[in-house]
Amino acid sequence: YNLTDRTIILEKSDGYENAKLVLTELPVSRQIQVTISNIQGKALEDNQIKRISEDTYYYGTPPTPTPTAMPTPTVAGKVPVPGVTLTPIPTLSPDDPYYSWRNDVVTQIETSEELFDDGSLTQTLLLTLDKTYVYKVYEDEWNFYISLVRPKDVYNKIVVIDAGHGGIDMGTTSARAQYMEKSINLNIVLYLKELLDSNKEIKVYYTRLNDVKPTLKQRVNLANDVEADFFLSIHCNANETKRLHGTEVLYNSLQNEWTGMNSRRFATICMEEMNSHLGLFDRGIVARDHNVTVVRDAKMPVALVETAFMSNVSDMEVLSTEEAQRNIAQGL
Repeated sequence: YNLTDRTIILEKSDGYENAKLVLTELPVSRQIQVTISNIQGKALEDNQIKRISEDTYYYGTPPTPTPTAMPTPTVAGKVPVPGVTLTPIPTLSPDDPYYSWRNDVVTQIETSEELFDDGSLTQTLLLTLDKTYVYKVYEDEWNFYISLVRPKDVYNKIVVIDAGHGGIDMGTTSARAQYMEKSINLNIVLYLKELLDSNKEIKVYYTRLNDVKPTLKQRVNLANDVEADFFLSIHCNANETKRLHGTEVLYNSLQNEWTGMNSRRFATICMEEMNSHLGLFDRGIVARDHNVTVVRDAKMPVALVETAFMSNVSDMEVLSTEEAQRNIAQGL
């Protein structure tokens, strides 16, 4: 097998001769769901969930980390400013019980079981990992092996695409709440996925493909974690002034000093393509790194596309159609 120096090993016991393993990736939460069906014996116990990471062997449930606060050093001859509290930097002391587990790729394990009438058992393991990985599953008579590789070691081109809002967060709405932003954003991303699925040279991670609500931090952390080349977030706009209309793209001006591709250049390209494929009023690109988390915290060229104003009747007449949503996807 092509096992790496980061591998999860699930040790089989009696009754696993015909067991099947299915792995589901949950990259936004840095988790994988491992489902083992048709177990004719007992479920896996803690000591059968093993890991090899950086030449260290682990098994069982990792302990809860208890970072030790290290004091911030004070420059000689200076005293802290009155009224200002220095925040200690969390770190792990060698005396901390978690210290020896610091390189474990698994940070949390949740398990559930389902017993069927035929006597077979299905066990589901939800494993929270330290980072997002690419996974390869192998099997032999004794174990299941899940080999872990960092995305940049596998893919040359990585993009993260974010459908804004979702779940209980509907975003903005049209008049009388006939249309919700979260649904339009998701429609566009699903149409975009249809187009990108045919491009095998680009690995695309999506923050959501259904009606859920990742946190803002989870969205941008995914892009940073997989070291994406581009981060694209899709939204709709609104304003109390109903006459405002058109398309704009937000960018991170903190990247202006970067040579080569940066957020401003990426946003400019997105704006040009939106003009070509949607053709609403061009409101230009807008620096919004001061108060938009996914724009400010992205460590790669980022663009947040505000496709149209849901508060404007004429914009909404266009935006509500499948044709327009597909055209936006085609442009992006």
